[in-house]
Amino acid sequence: MPGNTATIDAAILRVQWESQMPMAEICTHWTIAKDQLIRLRDVWHLPKRHDRSLRYKPPRDPGPDDEEERASRESLSLAPQIAARATCVQAMWTHQQRLDRTMATTLSEGMLRWIKAKDIVQRFAKDELQG
Repeated sequence: MPGNTATIDAAILRVQWESQMPMAEICTHWTIAKDQLIRLRDVWHLPKRHDRSLRYKPPRDPGPDDEEERASRESLSLAPQIAARATCVQAMWTHQQRLDRTMATTLSEGMLRWIKAKDIVQRFAKDELQG
């Protein structure tokens, strides 16, 4: 529903525009369409409305307190010991355990069944071609 832009007061519109008033409210106030408001923005050289410094910013969470920082520092000192222990445990794995752990983390059971079925089909096709 386009309205008449000739009756719009440029000074009032500029104040509304710079106050970050929603465009829908400005359009309702002047009874104009949004595209008319955008054209007026271009004609009257109004600034862009995406000024992030004027937007609402929620309060930031407070940083960690002294106890949390101390606990974090203490846990970092344990990291080399945990890594060394994990390496020792992995060194004692048998070949089958290593394969089981690797396959369990990288392939699901469905994928393993698909691979086995594919191998069976390939062997069957190879046997058919040779014999």
